[in-house]
Amino acid sequence: MARPSNYDADGYVHFITKRTGGTYKIGYGEKQRDMPDKEMFEVPFSDIERLNLNKVGNEIPFSMNNVWNVERYMAYYWKQIIGAEAIFVYYQLWEYCDKDSGVDICFPKMTELAERCGISRGSLIDKIKRLEENNFLIQVHRLNKRHNNKEDSPIFKLRRTIPLLSKEQYKKLKPFARKKHDEYMEKFANSSHLEYFSLKGEEVLNDLIDNYGDRIITKKTRKEIKETLLSAEAEEYILENLPDSLKNSMMTSEEFSNFLMDGMVYSKPTTEYLFKDTMVVYDEDIMTLYLIIKEEEACRYLNEFIIEKDRKKLQFALEKVYPSIYDIKCFTRDQFILKIMKGR
Repeated sequence: MARPSNYDADGYVHFITKRTGGTYKIGYGEKQRDMPDKEMFEVPFSDIERLNLNKVGNEIPFSMNNVWNVERYMAYYWKQIIGAEAIFVYYQLWEYCDKDSGVDICFPKMTELAERCGISRGSLIDKIKRLEENNFLIQVHRLNKRHNNKEDSPIFKLRRTIPLLSKEQYKKLKPFARKKHDEYMEKFANSSHLEYFSLKGEEVLNDLIDNYGDRIITKKTRKEIKETLLSAEAEEYILENLPDSLKNSMMTSEEFSNFLMDGMVYSKPTTEYLFKDTMVVYDEDIMTLYLIIKEEEACRYLNEFIIEKDRKKLQFALEKVYPSIYDIKCFTRDQFILKIMKGR
């Protein structure tokens, strides 16, 4: 599909939110309530463009003879599932797209969209959520890179075709509508299609995150990580956050220093000078050894003068503990934790 002609894709960080399963509290006293905790995942705009929502679930057959202003299937059946206002919001969103040019992405201002739909902003957010849950659209949030990463209105990727109800949704129809739907299925579709449960909107977003998402670490989280990793509990924190596949490979800074001195790889003064507060982790899958160092300057020095110039000596010694080492990389503690949290 084509992108909107006036859209500055490079000017934004596009991201999707995903619930962590936890909650946080807002408000005070009796008005205090729990809100779902969410993580943000950056998704390249090119992958949003390529996403084809029409491939999710089954679609109803389309005929010009079957159309009023709103397709009958929407008016008869989806109205009972998502409500008339959600359907109206869906069609209003299409009004922002150049349909003749194949554009299925829009980015209206939420206040303007709410006014056009004649509903409050809170109600609009609820209708959009219903549409997303039922695969009529996906909502992608944005950070404006040209305005200090301030959050802007979201963009919407719209589905062109109307999805067939799932069996679970069919059971929610009122008796009269269910009877009419049976007649529709006899005329237009195979009833076995209802046996296939359509993917929930959240599953579509999770697939997008899993395939293309890059977790966004907030400034607040970065600050908390940095403060923790400068503390005495830094090694315990790193060990706790390591994937299970890496935990058994970790050498604490004390273990690593003893290894270098006992094996006479380096003298005690050299070890204490060059490798102070340095932990080791080995990733067998990519045969890479990570040196995790407290201070950024020490990390840079170690990388420039030891890894590049004296790599073979260090690699030969460490291969007595770990299998083949293809690469050695240096990270500061906070850089390494951010790497783990991003899943890279």
